[in-house]
Order: sequence, then C-alpha cells, then structure tokens
Amino acid sequence: KNVLLLGEGDFSFASAAAVLHDDCQLDATTVLDEEQWKERFSEHEVCVDSLRKIGHTVRFGVDAREESCAKYSMVMFNFPAVSMQDCKDDKDFKPEKAGQINGELILDFLKNAQATCDPGTLLIVGLWGRCDGLADRRLYGQDAHELIASALSADAGAMGLQLEDALTVGFLRSGVHADYNFYKRYTEEGYAFRSSSGSASFESSHKEWHLQACFVLRAVAA
Repeated sequence: KNVLLLGEGDFSFASAAAVLHDDCQLDATTVLDEEQWKERFSEHEVCVDSLRKIGHTVRFGVDAREESCAKYSMVMFNFPAVSMQDCKDDKDFKPEKAGQINGELILDFLKNAQATCDPGTLLIVGLWGRCDGLADRRLYGQDAHELIASALSADAGAMGLQLEDALTVGFLRSGVHADYNFYKRYTEEGYAFRSSSGSASFESSHKEWHLQACFVLRAVAA
C-alpha cells in the first residue's frame, strides 16, 4: 500500500505509522523546505534518517493544496493549520482570522485530492473536534464536522469523483462520522502533536472537550 502523508511537522507521526503499518510504503512530506525544517526540528533528524533507512520516502517543500494524490491508496493530512511563524511577515494577517484560513486550507486540500486521486482512495483528515455535543467554529471557521460535511456536498472533481464518508461508526454530527480514538495508538508509538498555529493554544487549553478527531473519506465515481 502506498500512503501519502502531508503536512508532517517533526515526522513523529510518520515514524509511528512506520512501526504500526510495516506493510505500507510511506511518502512522508512537509510543506517546509529542508533548511526551514532543520531550523525548527533539528532534534528530530533521527526520524527522517530512520524512515529513509527502512525504505520510506521523505520529501520537503510539498504543498498539500497542489500535490498530486494519484497512485496512492491512502492520503493523510493531520491537523492542517496556518503557521504563525510563516505569517509573521504578512502585514495583512490577523491572528483572529487563523481559524478561517485553517478551514480554507483543509477545503483546498480536499478539492485538490478529489481532482487528482484515483477512485477508491481513502482521504484521512485529522481535525480538532468538540465532542461535548456542541459545535465550535473558532478553529476552522466552521465546526470540524460541518467543514467536512461541506466538502462531501461539493460537486464532483475534475476526475468525476465525489467524496463520501467512509466511516459507518464513530461520533456523528452534521451527518459525518469521526473516530476520536484513532490517534491514541500513534501517540503510544511516539507521535506528538506540535503546532505554531494561531489557534493551537486554544486547542491545547480546552482538551477536556477538544479532542483529535479522524475523518475518513473515500473518493468514488459520481
């Protein structure tokens, strides 16, 4: 199975995935160029070295909104977020708009994936979800479930593919399921969520009801 991992930070998720799924060929990527990545995550170079040593691919400077998702059985994008560090030189950037920008990033990724992936490809998106029964629009401009629901209702992509909810169980809101236990075993293998997102402090300070949710979508013929 060829699996594309987008938006890696320190590559700790890719490292955990390599342990848990030794039957998969990972193509682990980050949007940062290699020099930027080493500046921010120099202590994690061992992750990159280890992944390459056991035959996986590691790439830098990959934009999830533009990368082709063809020839992969699964594409994963864990907790997409705009980086405050990358926006510090943008005079028009306002931290309070970070949630809306995060949401646009996620929808742009899904639109690109829908247009470039093969039929049957699974698209996995990790988002912070509120699971106390209420919706919350601050992190993504929409509640996480509402955001994914909007992607499912979008028109077919360039390849004539529609996205559908691939989960039949899990927490259900806005007609979309999410698995709130998915990331537990990856955490046990060393995965650690890290972000310089403008909304990250909010996520981290409200973990009693904001948890890591896994949405699983499938690309099917329209």
